[in-house]
Amino acid sequence: MSVDGAGTKYCSTECKAAGYHPYRRTQHRCAWCGKEAPHSRRPGSVWPYICDNCTAPIKHVVDRLKSHRVPHERARQLLTEPGCEICGVDLLKRVRSSGHGKNTARLVVDHDHDCCPASTHSCGQCVRGLICHSCNIAAGLVRDDPKIAQALASYLDRSRESAA
Repeated sequence: MSVDGAGTKYCSTECKAAGYHPYRRTQHRCAWCGKEAPHSRRPGSVWPYICDNCTAPIKHVVDRLKSHRVPHERARQLLTEPGCEICGVDLLKRVRSSGHGKNTARLVVDHDHDCCPASTHSCGQCVRGLICHSCNIAAGLVRDDPKIAQALASYLDRSRESAA
């Protein structure tokens, strides 16, 4: 038996009574601290609900992290380990960017461009790490090739030894 309801067929009157509401408002809890959300939200975000108190220290980089689909667990590590994975500089510290005249974070989401070359953002699967702008430029200059990076390091070591 099927029951009609507003252009939708339900398998029973119980299912019709429950209805189908994809955006039904439900209470959410913060994925980091467990605090209940003050408001409901629609599903489909890259991250689960995270309260403003938890994201406050990284608020200025949250959009960048979400656009690259960085997992929220990895973003949470920024609270305890805010340093560049290569040189250790604080990624959350804001610096004045040249040309724009505003303060921006040093954080760059490093990802494999061969994985998603058509987009400026990553798919989330190819994120290698969170590094600073300078280290990202250096990685690009060595074409993301570890052999070239090692050769450059050897060259710099040799030149330093010969100067001493």
